[in-house]
Amino acid sequence: MRSNSTYKTDDLSIFCCQNPDCPDFGKRGLNNLTVCGIYGAYDYRLIRCRTCKSRFSERKGSVLYNSKIDSEIAVSVLEHLAEGCGIRKTSRLTNASLGTVARLSKMSGEHAKKAHDVLVPFSPSDK
Repeated sequence: MRSNSTYKTDDLSIFCCQNPDCPDFGKRGLNNLTVCGIYGAYDYRLIRCRTCKSRFSERKGSVLYNSKIDSEIAVSVLEHLAEGCGIRKTSRLTNASLGTVARLSKMSGEHAKKAHDVLVPFSPSDK
């Protein structure tokens, strides 16, 4: 087991607390986060909020949450899909399984919809 001092702790300002009950939920750059451990085959960071004491993965809130695929492969898959490549062609080009490509496509669409709903205000209804 590694000591806490060996965890990659830089650039935590891009993250925010993922606990909706925390007063710092969704607020970046407050210096309230710390790395309390690592997990997984790719050494993902386990982040702890000093305000509410909750812990969450550095991937929580992203398309890759609960996914075991390497980040570089996932980015390559999503780039191919964004360029208009089909699922089968993307699978061949990235050496990712057809199921993985389909799952990432579906998850990225759902994630984009949620982000859109949060970031873009709804227009008032026409009368």
